[in-house]
Amino acid sequence: MRRTRLIREVERRTGLPIKAAVRRTVQELGVAKGAQALGISKATLSYWLVALGLRVERVVLDVGEDVRIVRRGSRADGSEGDDDGPRLADRLRDLEERLERLEGVRD
Repeated sequence: MRRTRLIREVERRTGLPIKAAVRRTVQELGVAKGAQALGISKATLSYWLVALGLRVERVVLDVGEDVRIVRRGSRADGSEGDDDGPRLADRLRDLEERLERLEGVRD
């Protein structure tokens, strides 16, 4: 996304890079009030959200429920990586062995 005059102004006023400023403001105030607080239109804020790759989702919670945000590629226990590593290593080994056999047949 191009750093327009308006983006530079918002960054200067908030003291944050535009993505962090938009994310924090929308989390705290929502889109309508966040746009007002940043001094921009709702349409501009909505465009920036899309351009910056940020999604806004509404969740309705019952009493005693919590929301947990998990980054893609993270495990449920909070550790990084995925559980496919051992399986993929086995598959790679099988394919390498198959390739060696096929190359032996071709010679």
